[in-house]
Amino acid sequence: MKADSDEIKLFLDNLAKESWLGSRSVWVKYVFHHTDIHNAVEILKSEKFLCRRLLDETGKMPVDNASRSIISSTEPAVKDYVRLYFRPRNPTQFRNEGVRPKGKQWVESHCPVPVFFLFDSKEILTRDDCRFSEGNLAAVGVQGLRSTAEELAAFDFRKIYHDSPHHDNNITFHKNAEVVVLNELDLLALKFIVCRSPAEKESLLNLLPTDIFNRWSSKILIDTKANFFFRKWAFLQTAELTTKYAVFDFSPDAIEAGPFHLLAILKGDEERQFEDSNFYANEQIVFKFAGDVLIYKIEIKLDDNLVYSGRFDGSDDIPF
Repeated sequence: MKADSDEIKLFLDNLAKESWLGSRSVWVKYVFHHTDIHNAVEILKSEKFLCRRLLDETGKMPVDNASRSIISSTEPAVKDYVRLYFRPRNPTQFRNEGVRPKGKQWVESHCPVPVFFLFDSKEILTRDDCRFSEGNLAAVGVQGLRSTAEELAAFDFRKIYHDSPHHDNNITFHKNAEVVVLNELDLLALKFIVCRSPAEKESLLNLLPTDIFNRWSSKILIDTKANFFFRKWAFLQTAELTTKYAVFDFSPDAIEAGPFHLLAILKGDEERQFEDSNFYANEQIVFKFAGDVLIYKIEIKLDDNLVYSGRFDGSDDIPF
């Protein structure tokens, strides 16, 4: 731990009491990382985050959320750090959250199904190998990293935690303030894993191997009050699976809900597929089965982006 760990903790305690934060005071308790659901599964399986350099070397990032053009222009030393944020709803997330039609993805930055990892801010910020920046590290480089309680207290948290409409590039820069750890980060300080909707939580749980499910399922929550997500683009809200049909409710509020290529794959006693090459993901869809299907798995994809993975077992309803 850092020599000034007590000062860092005291600063965080006092910051959380600031009246101007309002409901955002809960943000002070955590530092945040959001990534696509496939990456979240790999992180939980490996029980650690790796910096981009190690991810590129090992190929352990199934979905690259970031813009390759921005990453290629970022100082190479930045890629040696696991990167977290002081807050959710940051500009990076604004640009990549949700399933977007191919022509609407911001410079190839895309996080179709985001999952948040919430780490205890006191435990992370007091680590000897933790550094932090007052803004976007891609802009300031490693020379912008700081480490002490005094330096942390000098940050402009009114700008970092700003959460209303604006056209100020300086505020945008501050909202991307980062917390970084060199090379890799274990999950010892991980407090919660937060999903955007019931359907996306089901998907994450269904994608986890049994042993990983047993370890982490109690920490996987749905964001119902904290408002960690923007919810401006297509995503699946709920899924209802039965022996006779499957019902899926997409968010009705997507800025642009398509068109997408929808593919539903049902694997039961045999594999069945449902397709729609001109699908708009802002309403309810129902897949009716030709006969009862007692046990099955089902996946929903939009333009090859997985938006739901579910399982149904109705065998317990058989009366003999």
